[in-house]
This record gives sequence, C-alpha cells and structure tokens, in this order.
Amino acid sequence: MKLTEAVIRSLRVAKVFRENSDRINCFDFAANGESMISSSEDDSIVLFDCQEGNSDLSSFMYAQCSH
Repeated sequence: MKLTEAVIRSLRVAKVFRENSDRINCFDFAANGESMISSSEDDSIVLFDCQEGNSDLSSFMYAQCSH
C-alpha cells in the first residue's frame, strides 16, 4: 500500500490504551508491530500487546527514553 494523503486521512483509531495515568513522554513499536512500549510522567513503563489489545506488563520505575 502506498502511503498517500488519502490513505492517511482514512486511518481511524482502532484501540485506546489507558494504562498510563499521566502524559506519555515516549513510546515505540516492536519491529514486527506486535507490541508497543510506553513511558509516562507517572514514572511507569507499560508493554502493550497490540495483537490482543491489552497490556502485558506495567511497572512503576524511573526510566529515560533515548533514540
């Protein structure tokens, strides 16, 4: 599929994850697209299962995201 403006405009939200209780400051997807990780201002790191639509792990700790 070619990523055109029309394709981008046709995209819709499929799932809203609410495990983070404060502003998300970083997130990234696994290369295979099956999972996502987020860190937020509430000092939590959450690993999401994108296939099942749920969170696999939620841990509260200090984290820094760097790219």
